[in-house]
Amino acid sequence: MRAFLLLTASIALSGCVSSSKPLKNASGQVVECKASGFGWLGAPVAMISQSDCIRDMKRKGFVPIDQDPNDAMIPKGAANYQSNLSLPLPAGWELKDLNATQKAQGLRIMALNSTIDGGVIVSSIKRDAITDLTKYIESRRAKARSVGVDGDVTSAEPVTVNGREAFRYFARNTIGQTRIRYGYTHIVGKAEIALVLVWTNDAGFDGVKSELLEMSGRLQGFDQ
Repeated sequence: MRAFLLLTASIALSGCVSSSKPLKNASGQVVECKASGFGWLGAPVAMISQSDCIRDMKRKGFVPIDQDPNDAMIPKGAANYQSNLSLPLPAGWELKDLNATQKAQGLRIMALNSTIDGGVIVSSIKRDAITDLTKYIESRRAKARSVGVDGDVTSAEPVTVNGREAFRYFARNTIGQTRIRYGYTHIVGKAEIALVLVWTNDAGFDGVKSELLEMSGRLQGFDQ
């Protein structure tokens, strides 16, 4: 099993996927929240799911120091709904089960490809919960940069996926001793906004980029 899979296994055993995150309120008080993932997919899930600590602190007026205080706030429960999204998987991909917590936080699909050391996660949120789409996309980019260390992220570029408005950007983060590259595609539907997150190790990303990005075009079940 290659380095990436060994990395995700060690993440699952240690329960640690990124450094602690400081948050600050208007009075200058600082608190620390440690990001935590879910099992073998801890690192990618942590990038799209806030920890309970961070969500609680935000409700109390705290803002992550490394994020813009004007980040879009997602209403509670906006991701906890029945979605019809599905992702037909090509050969080589193995679907993974989701637990109740992941489903409540908007995760719909997880799959892994051991041949290319790659993965895909699909999540979604109600469209009417987002009042400012640009601000929402920028807040997701900030999260993409903040997980792990030495994070960098490209600008969000408008693309079209199966005739739908979409936005795509890429991020690199170091988790443990491994540099990982992620591709994010936000697809805007009438009823929901889906995020298709794909990843593999940084060195191998370009070789499988087209296969990974193809996942966003395979997504089905919008607006049903």
